[in-house]
Amino acid sequence: MKKIISTAAAVLAFSMAFADVSVEFTQAGYLSSDRGGNSVKLDVNGYDDAKKVTGCVVTEISNEFAGVVFDLDPYIKDVGRDYVDNASNGMFDQYYGWVNFMGGKAKLQSGVWTSRSVNRMKKDAGSWENPEYEKFKPGVINGSIAEDVTNLTEGNLSTQITYSLDNGYAKAAIVSSEYYGSSTSSLMSGFALEGGFNINEDTNVKVYFKNLKDQEIAFAVFGESTGLKEGLDLVAGFTAGNAKTESGFEYALDVRARYELNDKLAFTTMNNISSANEDYALWDMLSVAYKLSDKTKLTVTGEWYYRDLSVEKAGALSIIPGITYSPCDGADITTGLILETTGWKKPSTSSISIPVVLHVAL
Repeated sequence: MKKIISTAAAVLAFSMAFADVSVEFTQAGYLSSDRGGNSVKLDVNGYDDAKKVTGCVVTEISNEFAGVVFDLDPYIKDVGRDYVDNASNGMFDQYYGWVNFMGGKAKLQSGVWTSRSVNRMKKDAGSWENPEYEKFKPGVINGSIAEDVTNLTEGNLSTQITYSLDNGYAKAAIVSSEYYGSSTSSLMSGFALEGGFNINEDTNVKVYFKNLKDQEIAFAVFGESTGLKEGLDLVAGFTAGNAKTESGFEYALDVRARYELNDKLAFTTMNNISSANEDYALWDMLSVAYKLSDKTKLTVTGEWYYRDLSVEKAGALSIIPGITYSPCDGADITTGLILETTGWKKPSTSSISIPVVLHVAL
């Protein structure tokens, strides 16, 4: 009884001290899959082969002055599975706190997080994992310096300050990294800068600069517009990275767009061509979303990726038809098919998977 009273008192104290408390939960699994040559049935232990987690729990507690966020990725070790044990970092994918000052113009944030301010055109992505809607982030997709260039902190322990201007913003961060590699130098962090300004109410420009390792620099500039045509959102950007090592120079061009034809039908496309070490990679994505009703949405997404245009049988094609059902606000269930073929120009392998994703936000 004392524990129950103590818990209730803690909840009441939080409610009084903070204006907003939110919790978000995601659980994913396979009804069946033969991805990677492994056949599984009724696998509730996650469907993202890279992350090896069963789900995600995000808790945010905040008011207008400060807040904290905890993003917990629980895992289950099954017999016969070599799962990544991330207990060494407390199973936290993200954890950070922030505080506003100077009348709300400045914000200081510290912890571990990933944040990409550029519009990635994911409005219709729903609960699909990244490979099933956005295989790559903006930047050099086959690079080692400027990959995922708009992710300022790259998920490392960081401290960042943001200052809001009347017509834009500026960010500066110190990011924990092995700046000098194996050197005995006392410098334990790299540096990252970001700035944005509005050209008019429909168009803005964002610039990124990262120097997270000695003699390695990444730079990008992206323009976003919503005023070219009613219902059309457009993003285009150029990324470059350079290092005084064998990695050399790399660059990429990104173009993304979403066109809402009407209240029910929308089209999204993402396109990237990248060059690193004189190898060219190409990625194109096209997705169609259609609202059957206020509770049901259909999507069909196609992704084409060629990791090295100079090599035969280096292409992969995915077709992902899916359906999302939202029985109430904040909850949705997503399922569909993941159809993959690899080895293009003449595909040599293929797979069919049926994932199920439950997402609840309170």
